Amino acid sequence: MKKTKIIKIFLIVTIIVSASFTLFPQYSYYHGKNKVMKTYFDWKYVETPNFRVYHYTDDTELIKKIAVNAENAYDRMSKFLNVEVEKRIPLIFYKTHADFEQTNIFPGFLPLGVEAFAEPVTNRMVLHGDSSEAELTRTLVHELGHVFEYQIMFKKSSRSVLRVSRPPLWVMEGFSEYITNDWRPFSLLTIRDAALNDMIPRLHKSGQMILKNKDGRSPYDFGHLIYDFIEEKYGSRGIRNLLYSYRGRLIGRQRNIFKLFGTSEKEFNYELRKYVRDKFRKYITKEDPEDYSFVIGPNFPFAFSFSHKISPTGEMLATVTANFKDRKIDIILISMKDGKVIKNITPGFTSKYDGISVIFNPEDGSTFTWDNKGETIAFFARKEYTNYLILIDILSGKTKKMIKLENIMEPTSPDFTASGDSIYFAGVDGTKSFIYSLDLKSSKIDRISSGLLYIKALDISPDDNWIAFSASDGTHSHIYLGKREKPEMAIKLTAGKYNSITPSFSKDGNTLYFSSDELESYNIYSIDLKNNIKYRYTDIKTANFFPLEIPGEKNKIVISSYHKGTFMLFEKDISKPLDKNKIEFSFPETAKDYSKKDNIEFSKEVKEKYGKGSHKEEKFSLIDGKVFANRTFNKDLEEELNFNLANRKKYKPFKTMSIPNLPPVTAGFGSDGSIFGFTQLQLTDLMSDRIFSFLMASFYGFKSYNLSYVNLKRRLQFFSSLYYFSDSYFMGGSYVDPTSSALLNRNNYLTVRKRYGLTSGFYYPFNRFYRAELSFSLHHQDEWVDEIFYGTEIPFSQFFDGYAMPVKLSLVGETTRFASYGPNMGHTFKISVSKYFKLGSEFLDSYAFEIDLRKYFRLGPNTVFATRLTGFHSGGEYPILYWSGGNNTLRASEFRTLSGNNGIIFNAELRFPLINYLVTPIGILGPVRGVLFFDIGGVWFDKNAFGPDYPYRDQLGFDLLTDNGLELKDGLSSFGFALEVNLWGYPLHFDWVYRTNLKESKFYGVKFWVGFDF
Repeated sequence: MKKTKIIKIFLIVTIIVSASFTLFPQYSYYHGKNKVMKTYFDWKYVETPNFRVYHYTDDTELIKKIAVNAENAYDRMSKFLNVEVEKRIPLIFYKTHADFEQTNIFPGFLPLGVEAFAEPVTNRMVLHGDSSEAELTRTLVHELGHVFEYQIMFKKSSRSVLRVSRPPLWVMEGFSEYITNDWRPFSLLTIRDAALNDMIPRLHKSGQMILKNKDGRSPYDFGHLIYDFIEEKYGSRGIRNLLYSYRGRLIGRQRNIFKLFGTSEKEFNYELRKYVRDKFRKYITKEDPEDYSFVIGPNFPFAFSFSHKISPTGEMLATVTANFKDRKIDIILISMKDGKVIKNITPGFTSKYDGISVIFNPEDGSTFTWDNKGETIAFFARKEYTNYLILIDILSGKTKKMIKLENIMEPTSPDFTASGDSIYFAGVDGTKSFIYSLDLKSSKIDRISSGLLYIKALDISPDDNWIAFSASDGTHSHIYLGKREKPEMAIKLTAGKYNSITPSFSKDGNTLYFSSDELESYNIYSIDLKNNIKYRYTDIKTANFFPLEIPGEKNKIVISSYHKGTFMLFEKDISKPLDKNKIEFSFPETAKDYSKKDNIEFSKEVKEKYGKGSHKEEKFSLIDGKVFANRTFNKDLEEELNFNLANRKKYKPFKTMSIPNLPPVTAGFGSDGSIFGFTQLQLTDLMSDRIFSFLMASFYGFKSYNLSYVNLKRRLQFFSSLYYFSDSYFMGGSYVDPTSSALLNRNNYLTVRKRYGLTSGFYYPFNRFYRAELSFSLHHQDEWVDEIFYGTEIPFSQFFDGYAMPVKLSLVGETTRFASYGPNMGHTFKISVSKYFKLGSEFLDSYAFEIDLRKYFRLGPNTVFATRLTGFHSGGEYPILYWSGGNNTLRASEFRTLSGNNGIIFNAELRFPLINYLVTPIGILGPVRGVLFFDIGGVWFDKNAFGPDYPYRDQLGFDLLTDNGLELKDGLSSFGFALEVNLWGYPLHFDWVYRTNLKESKFYGVKFWVGFDF
């Protein structure tokens, strides 16, 4: 090929791509990101009458508590439902959420909001320990509820894999919440808000729950509410009947659930609404937050205010919010004057971290902090399994610092000191929560509390001497006040059978604001620390959170109200309290972890600071470390547990194997009308670290089989497979004998390649986005042309028959972010080098180089510009033949008709939305998207591809362009418009294709194919 034409090729590609060397892609089915196994789990287990508790921690006391609480819950649930689970239940416990995210039992990536799960095949319950012991026990009970549901509905767990029709989500999650016998305060306020705003759910006769306003918690909380109603109206028998009604129900079988209760759909929903209205009737006359002020924000496309901070001048505030346009969490600045968005501090996407770690439940504290100078905002973010503290400059939006929080889980409630040199925050280690201090100059992190209580939210006083925090004793959360350097040398400011959360100091440090559900709704309170007076300022229907004083505004605060299913910001005048009470503070003289001298000095210092505290140890005491109270199931069980924990058994992976899911059936349709598909059956061990799979595929009637084994237990992952691979492509006659009229008339011949052999290798992920792959193979290959298919003989022999021993090394990258319709932004690539070693006269001697580079440019919420550059080259005595063409490769050619040992193809597609959904008699079609496409490239043979004796050797080769400038010679190109329609999960493509030589174009036809976008 001439040097000038090589330059022209790269010039064309560069112009179209803009920056061709930044392209990073993947082929049809996506390569995917990596689940990195950073931890080696040395599993052991201990048995109880109904459980087998798997763990790797040495904290045997915690495992004992989990086992006892599990047996207690089993005993209560079994008696309530009159059901026994047939086999011991596997309860798999991970020490931390980071470890929990590495589980292979869930094949994908577990988001931070997932705290546990139970699956129906082997009744595995999977939990982690980054929570208080009380919350861990509640989660355990919830997941055990699912196991009993599986036992009732599937009868035998082995049948669950064959289930096609599942009960509605509210049935499953609602029961598991109901059986905990506990309403979380935040869950209760969400359904109260729905009831008071006429958003009460109703049930359809099919069993589906119909809601006006849905969110991720709806099936849990509203399901819980419906179960409460059923119990009150129809008793516990009604609940059992509901669960049993789903036993054995397969696809096509529907049942009117209202017949279970001897009522009609209309009557049931009437009684449900009446029950809900009566339950919350007393709240109807309480305050509506819209009476306080206009809604400060946030406004569309932003929604929710998860926590907020006010600027030092009081002119604006920052809030963490959901950006519905970009589908991400952002921090924005809002004007206090009119509520308009001033600036998005975290616009776009970054590869520095995965995303802002938002705190959804206000009980858990604030998401971010703002320094007193108004220059820097700090928040927590995750990158893979590690938490980081991110400091961002407000004016530039640039990241000033990114500090790694080693071994600190669930960080929350960061707060700058007044001096700005440190940040304090709460974090979790195991089942305990601690206060940490972080020096911003040195990045040194110190743990300054000992975990006596489970601390959730904190605030530092303006003089930097004091720290107020809310903490749970296992039952309720309350407010404490202590010295900054010794926070657990603290007095308890609130007490009672209610929750007080998220304290914040006034600007002068003499008042402490907080939220409390003392009146069931979360209202705003304050404590005058000098005069020992507690004030209440609101009497809200639902909840008010995060009270903050507005600088320069007397008796004005900003609060976040949960109202009409979202968090909104309001300004509140607190000049006229609704209630006030005299209270007494208590200062203990003795404590476990501090000397008597420390206690006396602490008492004196508080009295000097705040004036009127009294010293009464009998009312309030220093934190005593009270945790969730566990009772033993019985004496025999306790003795058995002590013995078993001392003699724990080691997990044996191949002892228990199971089929994890229903084998998928996937089909495709080529642009030439060909149909292909595959299915796969898997068998895994209990931890799903070891997977056997059997794949069956078909194309043009040619069958392929693959039996493989993958070991995912360690970071370096091993795989091995035995396979029989049969595939086909079309050999273009014009390539091999341009003088043959027969070949020109019958342009393509079906070529079949068959291989059988063994492949083994390794995957090594460097991180979530990049990995290396190394494989070794030994196989036998037959390659031939289906002469019977065309009834004519081709003028060349088989390409290669014999053995091959290739070694292949690949580098794979994947940063793509996906939306519901496919790739949305990011890049992906795969670069591979293969060497075929000739071990004898019948062995293939060859080498190959392959690239597949893709880049996705996000132009709007649902608009993407996608580019792909693919290429391959093979040489040696017998070059490897590749094929392409059709579908969304080179649309100017027929399906798989371009074959050769060299190829380069460039694609560019503008993908945009047309219609969200279409309801049709055959089902829901959608989304319907449009595509403008362009592709260019070619596939060709080297002159030595068929050996030195090949008669048409001089006519082989490839010239992309003619000598007349920008005009294609051997290359192919096409452009046009396409419609993409999703039907039953399958993407259908209708392409209007125009073939062009870059100077002239001609309509090539309408092509139809089924498959995924690149």
